[in-house]
Amino acid sequence: MKKLFVFLTSLVLVMLPLLTGPQVVSAQQAQNVELVSQIGGLVKAVALQGNYAYVGVGPRLVILNVSDAAHPAVVGQTGVLPGVMEGVVVSGNYAYVAAGDGGLCVINVADPAHPAEAGSYDTPGYAEDVAVSGNYAYVADWDGGLVILRFAPYHVYLPLVLRNH
Repeated sequence: MKKLFVFLTSLVLVMLPLLTGPQVVSAQQAQNVELVSQIGGLVKAVALQGNYAYVGVGPRLVILNVSDAAHPAVVGQTGVLPGVMEGVVVSGNYAYVAAGDGGLCVINVADPAHPAEAGSYDTPGYAEDVAVSGNYAYVADWDGGLVILRFAPYHVYLPLVLRNH
């Protein structure tokens, strides 16, 4: 009896996708949209500037030349950052990375082939996302609240916490 139950359960699990019609789901997902290209594994963040896409692949920032969207090409990447990339924004020659448990990382991307960490700030919570305006970075820091960092003009990276919960 137990073998029959296992067999029937396995049969249902195998047949279920066929009965629910994955072709219908695929057709609905592809309405008015065409898949042009795909790259990477665990990707949680992306920002675009010019012909470059700045992509968070696990704990690395990967820079892609996307001038030909059908054939994105890896130009450069960072070493392993202190956390998984949750958010990224690019402003000028810098990429600001919300790196989860690692806080905020600032990456100099002036030379896309050789991105280099310019600084970091370990926020009190879990850095989920980041926005930048002028000399300020606004970090959505989960249970750490909103963390606002100020960067001194003409200096690579000098943060000052203005507010956190």
